[in-house]
Amino acid sequence: MRAAPLLVVVLVLSIAMILLARTFVPRSGEALQLPAAIAVTEVAPEAGLQGAEKEGSQRSVLEKSYVRFSSQSLEQGDTLVIAASPARKVQTGAVGATDVDFFELFQRGEWIGLYGVDAKMKPGTYGVRIAFEDGSAYRDEITVRTRSFPVSELALTPDLEARGYTPKNIVENIVEEENRIVRDAIAAITHAALFTRPFENPLVRMEIAGAYGTIRKSGSSELQHLGVDLDAPRGTHVMAVNDGAVRLARQFKNYGNTVVVDHGLGIYSLYLHLDSIGVEQGAKVLRGGVLGHVGDTGYALEPHLHFSVKIKDASVDPLRFIEQVSRGAELE
Repeated sequence: MRAAPLLVVVLVLSIAMILLARTFVPRSGEALQLPAAIAVTEVAPEAGLQGAEKEGSQRSVLEKSYVRFSSQSLEQGDTLVIAASPARKVQTGAVGATDVDFFELFQRGEWIGLYGVDAKMKPGTYGVRIAFEDGSAYRDEITVRTRSFPVSELALTPDLEARGYTPKNIVENIVEEENRIVRDAIAAITHAALFTRPFENPLVRMEIAGAYGTIRKSGSSELQHLGVDLDAPRGTHVMAVNDGAVRLARQFKNYGNTVVVDHGLGIYSLYLHLDSIGVEQGAKVLRGGVLGHVGDTGYALEPHLHFSVKIKDASVDPLRFIEQVSRGAELE
């Protein structure tokens, strides 16, 4: 007489197991949906995975907090854009031993971090680490490739020679004094973004007269050109490439009249050899605002604008920076 109740219990348990299995086993072609009670503590994609590209359960995890790179193979001078979905707030980020500050993108709420590959950065593979406030993390890698830079003469005009310029004292003064003053001016990092729009060119008409990364030599004296020279008539308006604050506005022997603008996140734009300076140190500037005018002050063969961009300690290609940030962050 006890067999019937026992049979009922077995039947009920069997039905329950079937229903439970149907809950967690996806149909063919479907991604596994993780129950809300399961906490994902780390996302560790395979090399080359960008965003939510992996199929199956890995894809479901990344859809909750995906990360995409503008590129995972970069040249010296490039800018890496890292974008994380708004699902989880980024707490910290780093590439190799360098911290990366993230900001919430104004248009979509994505978290964006910018990392600069210096012209002298050693080629190789570097780890990328992102930690989210909920305790989850993301790890991946980028590869830095060698970039071929042109070589040119560290030239002097008769006028510069008459004013006491020599290749040796140009190099020594820039390395030992002027670069130190600029480094001191930008040593304190503004960790918030001071801009809300894409970066723009500093001149209305862009004509390159000297390429980024060019190695200029004269005998044993050597300098690497860590910006671009833009040809323009004397007096042409030089405009801020984005909103920010003026960290430096002064004259140098070699850099001439110089303005340095802080855009936040460790991003700085530098404008050299100005004929005149139109802003004061500490002033707030808007994108497109006039900082000064093209000139040939300091060590300059003719009127032009030397335009540079630094991301923390890295001197990046400024024209690639503008293009890569706009494209990588999908700014409009």
